[in-house]
Amino acid sequence: MNKLEIVRYLLDEIEAEQDRFKRYETEKARAKKEADKVEKYYWQCEKWDEPYPCKSRITENCKIVRRMMMGIAKEDPENV
Repeated sequence: MNKLEIVRYLLDEIEAEQDRFKRYETEKARAKKEADKVEKYYWQCEKWDEPYPCKSRITENCKIVRRMMMGIAKEDPENV
C-alpha cells in the first residue's frame, strides 16, 4: 500500500466520522424532543447502536494526512 492509498483511506475515515457526527446530532435532537414529551432524560430515549463519534479521531487523522502529504511533496518526483 503506497502513501497516497493510505491518505485516501484516512480521508474516507474522516468523512465517515463526520457523517456519524451529523447522524448522532440528528438522533440526539430527536431524542430530546421525545424526552420532553414523556418527561425523561434525552439519553433514556436515545436509539443509537453505533460507536459514538469521536472528534479526536478526526483530528488525529488530519494530522497524519498532513504529515504524509508534506512528505510526499518533499519527495523527488524521479524516484517515485
